[in-house]
Formats: sequence, C-alpha cells, structure tokens
Amino acid sequence: SFTLTGSIGTMTVDIQYTTQTYTVTFNEKGLSSGVTWWVDLGGVNESATAPNVIVFTGVPMQYAISYTADSPITVNGNTQYQSNNAQGLISVTGNTTQTISYTTYYLVNVQYTNGLGTSNPGSAWVKAGTTETFELTPEEDYYIPTPYSSYITASSSLSVGYSSISTTTTGNTIEYSVPVTVNGPGTVYVNAQWFDFEDYITASGYPSSGWEFVVYQ
Repeated sequence: SFTLTGSIGTMTVDIQYTTQTYTVTFNEKGLSSGVTWWVDLGGVNESATAPNVIVFTGVPMQYAISYTADSPITVNGNTQYQSNNAQGLISVTGNTTQTISYTTYYLVNVQYTNGLGTSNPGSAWVKAGTTETFELTPEEDYYIPTPYSSYITASSSLSVGYSSISTTTTGNTIEYSVPVTVNGPGTVYVNAQWFDFEDYITASGYPSSGWEFVVYQ
C-alpha cells in the first residue's frame, strides 16, 4: 500500500498482488496395477496407486522446480521397478504433465542342492525378457555332468540355454558359463557331482582294466 497526500487530504491506496498457479500432473508407465508409487515436487510429497496419476495443485509459476519419483520400487521381495527419469527439473509456466517410465526387473537366485559350489553372481536383478550369464563353479573335484538339463534346473519363469553352456577348466576346478533368460522371478538349481575318474573312463568307452592309479604327494 502507499499513501497520497494533497491539498484536499490524505488517501491510502492498497495494491494486492496475485501469483498465477498451475496444476502439475505425474503419470506412470510400466507399473503393474495396484503398485503404490510417490512423487516429491519441490518438497511436497503425494502418492497414488497405479494406474492412478499424482496431481499437484496450486503450484506457482517457476522455470525450474525439482522432482523425485519413487525408484526402485520393490514388490514381494522379488520384483522391482526401476526408472531412469526418477529425478529432474520441470518448468511450470502452465498446466504441466510429466511421465515417469519404469522398467521391470526380476530377482534370480542360484542354489546348489548339495551346497557344493558357488555362483557369480549368486543372485541378481535381471531386466525382464533379457538373458543373464551365471558363472557356476562346483567345488574342487566336483563337476556338472551332461546332459546339463538333468543337473541344472530352474523355475518355470526361467529358461536355461543348455546348448550355449561353455566351460573353463583350471586344475581340478571347472567353471560353467550358464545363460538364463528371465521372464519372472525364480531360482536356478544346480546339482554338482563328485568326479569319479573310474566312472569317467567307463563312460568314455575306454577299457575298464589295465589302468594304474598313482597318487602323488
């Protein structure tokens, strides 16, 4: 306000300023129905359940306001939704809409049925529909016989590429590179067997007699 003073007296004038405000809407792409998600816009947090949108009203005009969206979102401990645009700046010079895109990942674990080996990785979040290679290493003097499908099994949501398995031998240790295509969460089960040289000789078609076994110490 300000005051005007003249020969006829004094007059006070009040001036009111109004700030233009807008609506900012966030929608999601890629979440399963029923998944809860949230967005923080300039320090204000709102949440919703997919596929519902998140709406902020009364947002004042500004050329750069920061937002953070929920990511990663883990459901049931074995399904995860990750976003590569979960953080950023948006300009609010009118009603604005921002889409948060999510990609689905599934948890895959590797388990030796007899505990006789390791896996790298032992567990992994794998993008849905893609293939992850697990390096399986049974303990020394143990191996995975063929056919591999009898000794490496998996949940129905996983597909093991048996024909693409490759091996690397170091001393008495064999490493198996096993590709697994992932369409859901699950477990790869490995049944390592002790390497019996006499059984190997017989299975390979060599004569079962006439061999001398020497132990070096």
